[in-house]
Amino acid sequence: MTQAVIRYSPKLADGYPSVKGSLLSGDPEAWNLAWLSHDFSKGPHFNPHFSTLIRRTVQFALKGGGIDLLDMVPMALKVRGLLRLPPAQAVKYIACMEHLTDTPMFAAYGTAWVDLMLERSRLYREPDDHMDTLVVDLSQAQAVINASK
Repeated sequence: MTQAVIRYSPKLADGYPSVKGSLLSGDPEAWNLAWLSHDFSKGPHFNPHFSTLIRRTVQFALKGGGIDLLDMVPMALKVRGLLRLPPAQAVKYIACMEHLTDTPMFAAYGTAWVDLMLERSRLYREPDDHMDTLVVDLSQAQAVINASK
C-alpha cells in the first residue's frame, strides 16, 4: 500500500510563477521540500541551483547517506519518503537524520535551512482546518468547536 502525498503548500507548485514549468512542478515530494525551504510567495530562490539541490536532497538515503542517483534504495528509505508525512513530522525526522550534514541542502545552507524548515512546517493547515476562524466572543468559540466535531 502506498501512502498518498500530502501537499504542504496552499497552492500547487505551478500556482507560483517562479516554479511553473520547473523541475519542482512535476515532483510532489521535491515540491514539499522546496516549499519548506523557501517562501515562493516572495519570488524565486536567489540560488539558480536551488531546484537541483532540492532534487538531490530528496534522493538522499537515510541509512548510510549518499545520493541514490540510480533509484536503487526504496522510497521509504530516502528523504523522499519522509516528505509524504505531515510537514512537522517530516522536518523532525530530517533534522535528526544521522547524515544530515551530508545532504546537499545542508551543505549549501547549514543550520539556517533546518531552522527555516521548522518555522515553515508550522504554516501547514489541513484543508478543512478551522483554526484560521477569528473568534471574537465565547459563543463564536463554541460554534467553531461544534463545527470541528
